Amino acid sequence: MNNSRIEERIFSACNSSVSAREFTDEEKRYILEHQKFREDMLRWFESNSSDGCWTEEAVNFMRCFYDYWEVLRLIINLYGISPEDAQMLLGENVLDPALNLSLLSQRQIATMLAALRLFQQQLITTNMVEMFPEHFDYGNILPLSPVEIDHLCEQINVSQEIETDEC
Repeated sequence: MNNSRIEERIFSACNSSVSAREFTDEEKRYILEHQKFREDMLRWFESNSSDGCWTEEAVNFMRCFYDYWEVLRLIINLYGISPEDAQMLLGENVLDPALNLSLLSQRQIATMLAALRLFQQQLITTNMVEMFPEHFDYGNILPLSPVEIDHLCEQINVSQEIETDEC
């Protein structure tokens, strides 16, 4: 099927309350695989999601693009691939969601999470590279963004849950 035809089908699924329907797996894969189209869809979704033309599933599908981990889960489910392969498909260089924190105490992990959140808040008003030049190789390494800190905190929390479940 050519691109313009599938794009028309995708738009028709959510441009009229009469023809509103869920996206097919093929359409979901297309949206995932075509970044420019996905960005256009997200802009359209942001401006039209409350017009009554979107099914609840279509709204939930589009919302997942605001959360890296939801996108990762979506790719794993749609393609039936491993988390590592899904990360490669996304082209992301991310840490393993299950970090090995077994050598740290709960107190150390709690302090680390609190420090990350404080750092995240300070990013808004402070040049952290200037404040901690030795940690950022005097400007050769950039600090994590607030979104990347969210992901790291989630990885730490998930790792804690996994280690707690294994005990």
